[in-house]
Amino acid sequence: MTTFGKNTFSYADGIGSFIVIHAMVIDRELEYDRPTMECKCPPGCTACMDACPTQAIYEPFKLNPRRCIAFHAWMTQEGRGFGISTYIPHEVREKMGTHVHGCDICQEACPRNQAKLKAKLPKDAFLEELARDFTLPAMLRMSDEFFETKVQPIMYNYIKERKYFQRNAAIALGNTGDPSFIPDLEVAMNDPEELVRAHAAWALGKMGEGSAKQILASCLDRESSAKVKEEIELALQGSTA
Repeated sequence: MTTFGKNTFSYADGIGSFIVIHAMVIDRELEYDRPTMECKCPPGCTACMDACPTQAIYEPFKLNPRRCIAFHAWMTQEGRGFGISTYIPHEVREKMGTHVHGCDICQEACPRNQAKLKAKLPKDAFLEELARDFTLPAMLRMSDEFFETKVQPIMYNYIKERKYFQRNAAIALGNTGDPSFIPDLEVAMNDPEELVRAHAAWALGKMGEGSAKQILASCLDRESSAKVKEEIELALQGSTA
């Protein structure tokens, strides 16, 4: 049985909110347990709401998904409906930091999760090996082979196409403000996916470097996509070089 948290997550005693809820279809009726609406959060605690960078959790038990970082990292894909765009709003990009696959900030701030977060766990040999090749530039410039062998084995559940990981990686690189990533973003400006080029343009605009501005200006002359051109022009306006 789970209880509720003010961050809208389900919690299990001794585990916290780091659980996955599955549905199963069976051929017989089981004995029902008693539904609960119980909340075991500490009285007066607002840690999750205070920690949320976008104020998506605007009051206890109420979350605006259109402001949630995880929503934009996962759900902004083609075919979702409900007016969802694959282009992440600029004000959300600014708050995403270096998150490329969801966001656990509200869960990490939660007092109910601290025991689980601070527990000493054995190292995972598979993840240790994978981490050697797993960087933001590698995600931005990933090949089909990298996607199939490095990304999909551990990130198969929400994001199904490579371009969305690349989009998220471009945003993450822009938010670092590190000019050493400008060459990687320049390569991304030649990506066949309009979505990747558009968000790479935004990231270059965040760098505030003369070389980034030159790349943007050069790409503007040859870019055929109106959406990418718009992103380039906005990035050039925001460049401080």
